[in-house]
Amino acid sequence: MKRLPSIVMVLGLAIILILGVVSPAIADPGSQTWYLSDQHGTWSNPNEWTMHKGTPVGGPGPVVLTGGNQAVWIANESATTDVTFQGGLWQIQLILGGATGSMSIHLGVWDGSTFSSKAGATFAELSGGTKSYLLDSITFTVDQDTWLAFLVSNNTASDIEITMQYFFDRSKIVSPATDPGYPVPELPSVALLSAGLLILGSYLFYKKRKGALAGEHS
Repeated sequence: MKRLPSIVMVLGLAIILILGVVSPAIADPGSQTWYLSDQHGTWSNPNEWTMHKGTPVGGPGPVVLTGGNQAVWIANESATTDVTFQGGLWQIQLILGGATGSMSIHLGVWDGSTFSSKAGATFAELSGGTKSYLLDSITFTVDQDTWLAFLVSNNTASDIEITMQYFFDRSKIVSPATDPGYPVPELPSVALLSAGLLILGSYLFYKKRKGALAGEHS
């Protein structure tokens, strides 16, 4: 019994060390930025592109969306577990090469072959430049082994040019502050707190027990 607090403390420290190694690979909760790229993923459709969290990848583009067609940007990592996004406002920034007329933008889920929209809106743009939009999403879940995705639909016969970078501006989407963390929700902080409380409790128990034993022998 005398060794129990020491064992618990060692186990607690081991948990902290393990999570300290694992946690860098796990997404932080809160608002996150996804940068659209001009890079194709592993899919065969030429209108499928990748988007990357936190760090831009690829060149400035542009990605040209011909009349009546769609382009979808797919997260470069699939969800490693079911990830639920609470309803909220997503900020969209697109750098357009010129007047586009009517286009629709959607946020949703890609399952490897099909896009499922969870928020969408249609806009008429009469000039190019850096444009900002808001999409109000419902609560939705990106299931394990599927992808967060963003889709642009060209509703006109003319081409739409979307540039990835123009000077310091970038085409991107920004999630709400309620983002649970993608591609996997944040868990280590809870476990680290539990391990810390476990160690503290063991220390207090040990100190109290030691004081009681000293009192018995005095």
